[in-house]
Amino acid sequence: METVIALAIFSSAGTAVLMGVRAAHTSSDRVNASAVAENLARNQMEYVSSLSYVAPPGTYASIADDVALNISIPTGFAVTAAAQTYIASDGFSGSIEKVVVTVTRDGQSILILESLRSGP
Repeated sequence: METVIALAIFSSAGTAVLMGVRAAHTSSDRVNASAVAENLARNQMEYVSSLSYVAPPGTYASIADDVALNISIPTGFAVTAAAQTYIASDGFSGSIEKVVVTVTRDGQSILILESLRSGP
């Protein structure tokens, strides 16, 4: 009887250890994906700032399309930048747009970064 109880305790402990390892692996994957997404979004937003103004609604070129940048997009990730209309609440009459950078992983949006940009 004591042997059965000991086996049950050890199998429960083994299961708990394996579940802990799995949770650590999943957490590590999420942290890595977040870090990659933040870097891609930041690089894309800086790239948009270097491009000519695109009137909203419009789309800016992606960093993935510019081979001169030498930026490799990890498998499963994609980054896009869109220009959206922005209406200032203070009555400003100039052209301001909202630039929205979206990073996706395997087709699911994991990070959205927004910024304002003034036109010519």
